[in-house]
Amino acid sequence: MNSEQIAGQIRQLLPIVGTLATALGVLSATDSAALVSNLSTIVAGIAALIGPVMIVGSMVWSYFNKTDKNIVAAAAPALERLDPVKGKIVTAAPELRGLVNNPAVPNVVAPKP
Repeated sequence: MNSEQIAGQIRQLLPIVGTLATALGVLSATDSAALVSNLSTIVAGIAALIGPVMIVGSMVWSYFNKTDKNIVAAAAPALERLDPVKGKIVTAAPELRGLVNNPAVPNVVAPKP
């Protein structure tokens, strides 16, 4: 349920409670009307605060939840399920290794030191 639904349910229950309290002699009719009016105002005030409280709570949660330690801890289970990468180290043929240090062959991979 969202805040509007909760506030609507409370608004529906307040007259029932007021009617019962008046019928049982706990409250007079004017006391019951004043109580319903005041509680509706309080409920509306609480509903208005829910949004800002949620935003601040989200900011605090994000600050503590998004630390490097917590991000790594959250990712660790997924990383454990991955298969390790199986690689093969390849070496160049001897005739190609000689070309690396040959000044007549242009170096297009990295600048010369």
